[in-house]
Amino acid sequence: QDLPIDEYCASLETMGVPAYIVQHLSGAMEDYQNGVMSGADDNVERLTGRRSMTVGEFARAHAATLNGS
Repeated sequence: QDLPIDEYCASLETMGVPAYIVQHLSGAMEDYQNGVMSGADDNVERLTGRRSMTVGEFARAHAATLNGS
């Protein structure tokens, strides 16, 4: 689910994420929402023999860590 970028950044700030990281992730979030990061290649699969995870798969696999649990 896409969050408004300002809401996303505010949640990062309340977690104590440094401002320079919040700024970087804000730009990355904008690019992600605008499809800039929608391309894919097969480099990971060629190197490891396994396809790379999608952002959603990664988030689900690491939800406890990402949620600070």
